[in-house]
Amino acid sequence: MVAYNDGTGNISVMNALRMMCQLNKAYVDQNIQFYIKELKTLQNTAIAETPRSSGGTLQMSLNKDPKAVNIFITQKILDGVAGYYIGPAASSNDFIVIQSDYIADVRVAPHEMGHYLSLPHTFHGWDADAWDPAKNGNPVGKFAPDGITINEFADSSNCGPKNVGDGFCDTPADYNFGSNTCSYTPLAKDPNGILVHPQTNNFMNYFFGCSEYIFTSNQKDAVLASYNSSGRRDIRGTSPPTVTTITSQATLRTPANGSPTVSADTVTLDWDDVPGATSYLVQYDVVSTFELFVQSIVTKESKLKIEKLTQNRTYHWRVIPFNEYSTCFLDPQRFTFKAGALTAVPDIPEVKSFAVYPNPAFNDDKVHIQLESKTSFNGTINVYDIRGRQLIYQFKDKFLSGLTAKELYMDVLKPGVYAVVLSSGQGQVTRKLVVL
Repeated sequence: MVAYNDGTGNISVMNALRMMCQLNKAYVDQNIQFYIKELKTLQNTAIAETPRSSGGTLQMSLNKDPKAVNIFITQKILDGVAGYYIGPAASSNDFIVIQSDYIADVRVAPHEMGHYLSLPHTFHGWDADAWDPAKNGNPVGKFAPDGITINEFADSSNCGPKNVGDGFCDTPADYNFGSNTCSYTPLAKDPNGILVHPQTNNFMNYFFGCSEYIFTSNQKDAVLASYNSSGRRDIRGTSPPTVTTITSQATLRTPANGSPTVSADTVTLDWDDVPGATSYLVQYDVVSTFELFVQSIVTKESKLKIEKLTQNRTYHWRVIPFNEYSTCFLDPQRFTFKAGALTAVPDIPEVKSFAVYPNPAFNDDKVHIQLESKTSFNGTINVYDIRGRQLIYQFKDKFLSGLTAKELYMDVLKPGVYAVVLSSGQGQVTRKLVVL
């Protein structure tokens, strides 16, 4: 994942996981699966901005792992280019490049991996020229624009030799049509004057927008032959990790949904371990779409301390479990918390913080009281109305050091303003509670 020299332009880890998910879905019926060896971030403007330049290409060759499939996700390539593979196998240029806007696309990564595993475009010979009747004629001539490849007939009767079309008899003739809608209106005619009907949902063409894509049987045979070739011995020489498919999402625990934090700028997020997960992608943002100022952190533990939060700001957070193989995730559970909602200096020396939430609350809500103390102390919690009358809610307890949680049942409270007061022999701390 390639950022600029100054660290800006970080690639979305979530989209990188989505890319791996699409790869594994595309190749699972070929008994080929891909595993994450490393999610690595490079800070290199030459690669990020101009990967096809001599400098960018050199930097990628210097940073690739010879015993892995290397995919560089860059900020830019060229206008209209989603990705590319240079090759050949086992060379210094044996890597895939994908432009960051396309890494989660259903076809781009499987398409480039197809090139990595020897597959040409279905429109081989037309790679640099999309069919144009004014330029290429209709019917087309014997040869493709590259001057070498023989155009395949619409009925595939001339397929077989390697220099005819893409060399596969079960991929229909294709002269680089492509579209963003997975559709094609037959207009082009083969050298015999027969209308051509390309396979729009083949991974190796340029049709976007299909609901699903396929490899043909001949293409799958070529992929397997490439994988077993001498040029791919390095990626065959490693044993896959022992991992399982993750089938559940992370259950978020603390802070409770909608609660304030006990600190002005720090919070520890906690969630249940997920069976099969070896890592967790934790994201938090000030908007629920996670698209404004999203922060993404990968951790191997089921908790994470976050610092430098903005006081009195509500944050949304979610957790995506994954492992080296299982990167397809369910829609994750989402919680919110408010940073530093209550941060006044307490009047009781033992008290670090005292929070009441949700606030405002409805009278059928459960209102939570969260207390954090430095040391143990004896105290009471009472609720008073606006006239100072003590109501029936009362907790008298020895509050232990650390966190203490209590609940107020609000069903007998009428809408209004109340004071929740924590008292001890050293003083008191008051929080206003609004009931709607």
